[in-house]
Amino acid sequence: MSIDLSFDNLWPTVNSIVNNLWIAFAVPLGVIFGFAILKRIIGEVRRAFGS
Repeated sequence: MSIDLSFDNLWPTVNSIVNNLWIAFAVPLGVIFGFAILKRIIGEVRRAFGS
């Protein structure tokens, strides 16, 4: 008795889902990194002027 599991038909669906959902992760990460860079720039400018 053996069990044969084949996921060959599942991979195209998984690939499609992952490729279509990347934007849901990219936008929030972009906003977070954008604010982090902005905070760093503001901190460097303040430090340059001695504040």
